[in-house]
Order: sequence, then structure tokens, then C-alpha cells
Amino acid sequence: MSKQLGKTIRILRQAKSLKMTEVAGESGVSVPYLSLVENGERQPSLEVMRRIAETLGVPSEALIVMGVGDSSLMSSDKRTSELTGMVGQLIEIENKLTSLLGKDAKRAATSNKARTPRRGNGPKR
Repeated sequence: MSKQLGKTIRILRQAKSLKMTEVAGESGVSVPYLSLVENGERQPSLEVMRRIAETLGVPSEALIVMGVGDSSLMSSDKRTSELTGMVGQLIEIENKLTSLLGKDAKRAATSNKARTPRRGNGPKR
């Protein structure tokens, strides 16, 4: 279970061109610990998985499912490989959109804040 999780974290990190030091630092873990996780020698806690997922820009649920999910899901290397491929494709799409739209447009598109019109800025009657 930990080996596939670690492999997925490594693939996501490399797909984002992030160094181990960057992910470890932003996730609040040491580089040696992250290395152990990526090599499948340590099973991170749910909180650490959440922080790593946030740093990698993926839903924490994706890593949690891979780390502690249903054993029938985890036993299928093919499914795991397909999911990893899909995540890679999503990252590529995100990168293309970012380059096309720019970082400000991406930030605006992903903002969850509701925008309310200001008074006095509407059409004159």
C-alpha cells in the first residue's frame, strides 16, 4: 500500500517539476522523511498526506484513497496506473491553461469567493 502511494507522490512531484526539498519544506516534513514515503518505507499520517497533496496541487482525497483506501482498489496495479495517468493528464491540462490564461486568470477561475456588484457601478437609469 505504501509503495504505490510513494510512487504516486514521486510521479506527481516530478510532473510538477518540484524538488524534494520544495515539497518537504512546504509540507512541513523533512527531506529524509519524504524520501522514505516516496520509497514506500513510511506510511504518512492523514494530515501529512493532506499537506503533501496540497503542496502538489491535487485533492487530498486522491492521496488518502491511495494510502488507506479500499484494499480491492489498492490491489489493482492497472487501476492505480490509470489513475496516476489521469492525474498526469490533468496536470498537463492545468499547465496548458495556466500558460494560455496566465496566472491571474487561473487564480480568478479557481477562486471560490462569490463576487457581489458594488453599489453605483451599474448602468445609469
